[in-house]
Amino acid sequence: MGDVVHRLKNKLGGIHGFADLLQKELPEDDPRLRYVQRIQSGVDQVDEMFVRLMKLFRTPAIRTEKIELTDRMAAAVGRVAGLAGTRAAAGVDFAEKLRKAPKIRVTGDPDLVDDTLFHLLDFTCQTAETIWSLSVSAPDGRPAAVTIRYELPENGLPENRSDRIGELLKRAQPVEARISLAVADRLCRLLGGRLKMEAPDSRSRCLLLQIKRET
Repeated sequence: MGDVVHRLKNKLGGIHGFADLLQKELPEDDPRLRYVQRIQSGVDQVDEMFVRLMKLFRTPAIRTEKIELTDRMAAAVGRVAGLAGTRAAAGVDFAEKLRKAPKIRVTGDPDLVDDTLFHLLDFTCQTAETIWSLSVSAPDGRPAAVTIRYELPENGLPENRSDRIGELLKRAQPVEARISLAVADRLCRLLGGRLKMEAPDSRSRCLLLQIKRET
């Protein structure tokens, strides 16, 4: 699988390089530039999809450290487009709220934790209408928990209305959202954690990521 993806990425690099040459040769006011830019954008999106797919097949070397989960969550918020814009509940600055929240430490691989949080938030942004809250908690005697509460669009895709992770892994739309959820689920398992979903009502959803606490 790795060889196939590598060869496909090389082909994509050639297409992007050709588009870059065209961009340099065309005048800045040439209307054909928008087609070149669409090619570049499309290639970048497909390349990113390949990068994510590779995370489903590779098993990285895992190191164990004591890390600050709350700060990692705040950093992940800054990496995901949409959390500071239309998907966030009005007037809510998730990163700022997390920075002021109590610090919770867990044991795990820092890179895997960062990637898990990023892909989980990315999935949410692609399927939610409004994200109401992001929180990190550590109930007594239980694993640390990252909780994402959000609301589905009233007339959204039926494929996204499931309240089960397994169904969403098979059916969520767009396909990029499904890949992000699959990556988050696999990385969570590599961390020894657990990912589940709750559905308080027909439109509300709650994603819960559990990671073992510092020992």
